[in-house]
Amino acid sequence: MRRPRFDFEQLHRIGLRRPVVSASASVVAVILTGCGSLFAPAPPSPHFYTLDSSMAIAVTSPVTPASQPAALASVILVATPRAAAGFDTDRIVYVLEEHRLQPYADSQWIDTPSKMLEPMISAALSRTGVFGAVLEAPSAVDAQWELQSNIARLEHEVSAARFRFTLHVTLIEKQTRTVVLVRDFDASAPIIGTGPAAAVAAANVVVAEVLHQMAGACASEVARLR
Repeated sequence: MRRPRFDFEQLHRIGLRRPVVSASASVVAVILTGCGSLFAPAPPSPHFYTLDSSMAIAVTSPVTPASQPAALASVILVATPRAAAGFDTDRIVYVLEEHRLQPYADSQWIDTPSKMLEPMISAALSRTGVFGAVLEAPSAVDAQWELQSNIARLEHEVSAARFRFTLHVTLIEKQTRTVVLVRDFDASAPIIGTGPAAAVAAANVVVAEVLHQMAGACASEVARLR
């Protein structure tokens, strides 16, 4: 009986293939393991908030009926508000320690506060009834008055559990370029609840209060000088 003949060359070829197959399997395993990072959950979408003009407080005109016709001839130009460093951003800022501003990670304003504030300032001035027209810059129409403003502070003060807003305002008589009013208007409100939504609700309260103060002061000054 003839014994089977071993093909050592064939065995040698098979033996060489096995490490290749094992290596290939290892590579596939590594790739599949890496897929966990490739298909990781996407970061949460940011939540957008706005300063709400409907929160603005109606301002009673300080002008008496006898002087109102002259006052109504006044036209005021609202310059685009500026913002101090750290507040010229669409990030909602909070403060844990003095001089350190930090933004909320997943929450932000729908636009920069400066851009949101400009129409709110105009609306507050219009409600006083003192001005014949309230214009927003840029405007080709001549105005007797110009209001410049700068956001000095718009922040969630965590340790005090409040939101604070400070607006620096300059009122200018344009014909003579005379500054007739320079003042900081400031307000704060307690934050009821936790999280960015509660902070934004308080922010709208303080913005409305500051605009109430600002519009009343400007209206009184213009009425006095007419």
